[in-house]
Amino acid sequence: MCWVSGMPILNWVHFHGQTGGYNVSMRMDHASAFNKSGRRTHYRFQIEGPNAGKVFNALVDGGAPEIAFFRCAKVKIGGHEATVLRHGMTGHIGVEIFGPYEQLETIRAAIIIAGKPFEMRQGGTRAYFSSIYESGWIAYPLPAIYTGEELRAYREWLSADSWEGNIQLAGSLQSSNIEDYYLTPCDLGYGRLLKFDRDFIGRAALERMDKLPKRQKVTLVWNHEDVLKVMGSQLGYGPRYKAIEFPHAGYGWPQMDEVRDRGGNPIGISVHCGYSNNEGEGTLTGYYQR
Repeated sequence: MCWVSGMPILNWVHFHGQTGGYNVSMRMDHASAFNKSGRRTHYRFQIEGPNAGKVFNALVDGGAPEIAFFRCAKVKIGGHEATVLRHGMTGHIGVEIFGPYEQLETIRAAIIIAGKPFEMRQGGTRAYFSSIYESGWIAYPLPAIYTGEELRAYREWLSADSWEGNIQLAGSLQSSNIEDYYLTPCDLGYGRLLKFDRDFIGRAALERMDKLPKRQKVTLVWNHEDVLKVMGSQLGYGPRYKAIEFPHAGYGWPQMDEVRDRGGNPIGISVHCGYSNNEGEGTLTGYYQR
C-alpha cells in the first residue's frame, strides 16, 4: 500500500504504525529534496490548467475514463499502468499521476508529447504551489501538535530534523500562543464533508467544533497599484520594499499574515500568497475571515 500525503500526515501514520502494536512494516519515501538515495519508490506528475483534461485524454491509451472528483482510477499510458487522482485546483480537470519510479522518464516523455499540441509547459515545485490561490486550498496548515499533554508522546517520538521540528513560521501574524496559528477542519472548508450518522475517531471533538463560530474561506486580490509600487521599488533609489517572488511569494512555511479591515481591526489570517496567471492581476492570497 502506498500512502501519498504531506509530511505531518505521514509522520502521524508512521508514529501509530510503530507504537500502536500493529503487525505492519513501514518505509518512508522522502521527497526528492530530502532523499539521499537520489531515487524514490514512485514518481508523481501533476497536469493542471485550462487544457489539463485535453492533455490527459490524449495521454491515456484509448482516451481518459470518467473519474469522479477526488477519486482514483487505473489507466494505461504507453502500455504502462498508472494510478490517477482526479482533482483540479483551478476548476479544471486536473490530475495527479503515480507509478513505479523506474517508469518516470517514460511517463514524463509521454506527458510532454501529449501536451505539445496544447502548448503545455513544464513547471517545478514553485509552480505547483501557485495553483492553489483561486480555490483557497491550504496545502500545509500548521499541525496542531505543539500543545496538549495527550500529544507529548508524539512530540517526543518526532526527530529534531522532522518537518514539524523544522518549519519556519513567517508573516505579520505575531502571537506568543502557538494555538493562534492552528486551523480546524472547519476553518479549512471541510466542515461540509462532516456526517455524524456513524461512529469514527474524533467524532465528539468534531461535533463540538461544528457548533462553534467558523471562519470563512475566501480569496483576496492584492491592490494592483500596491503590487506595482512594491515591484517598482526594487529599481532606482529610495525605500525598497520586500520583493514579491513569482509565482509563489511565500517566504516562510507555513506563512501566516494578519489581515485587517480599513479601520485597522484584525479580521482574519492570510495563509498563502502568490501570483495567479489565470487572473493576471497582481498577487492573490487565500485567507480565513472571522
